[in-house]
Amino acid sequence: MMISPVKIPYAWLFEEFNSNNELVNSFISPFKPSEVSFKNELKTKLHNITLTPLYRGDDKAEKFTAVKKYNSKLLVEANPGL
Repeated sequence: MMISPVKIPYAWLFEEFNSNNELVNSFISPFKPSEVSFKNELKTKLHNITLTPLYRGDDKAEKFTAVKKYNSKLLVEANPGL
């Protein structure tokens, strides 16, 4: 019997909704928050928080290998005074 490796989330999606189920805060964290604090204080309102684990999907990843070269002369001309 082969034990399958435990899938560890690559990041966590934190979403906070108000009592009307409207999104009031959202961010991605590289680690699971050890405690849930309410960044947007909704006084006397119910907080609804969803923590969603995000897993790597290397087979679905978009990969870019080209290097963009900038023309510094055009950059200086477009932004005088820098």
